[in-house]
Amino acid sequence: MDDDIRSLNEAKLSGVPSLDNAIKYSVVSQLSLSLYLTTQCQIKLHHVDPVSLARTLDNIEIALQNPAVPSIKFDQDLLSLAKRKILAYFCDEVHVIN
Repeated sequence: MDDDIRSLNEAKLSGVPSLDNAIKYSVVSQLSLSLYLTTQCQIKLHHVDPVSLARTLDNIEIALQNPAVPSIKFDQDLLSLAKRKILAYFCDEVHVIN
């Protein structure tokens, strides 16, 4: 399991009192996991095409607006994490250029 996913999961589960609720908070959809892993791969390659990364960001935004996503609590958090990673990557690249 990815360190960021593990940390996010542990943070969410720290305030969950029962096992039934813990299972609800630990469920992640295939779409959210795929978008997160795509983000991780693109960023770790360091030679990523900015257009491709921007498309991934657009897909994350679309997924966040999907009515099914709010029903899966971990999805929103994972997608938000992927979005923040992309935005941070773009900010870092701008600082490197300047």
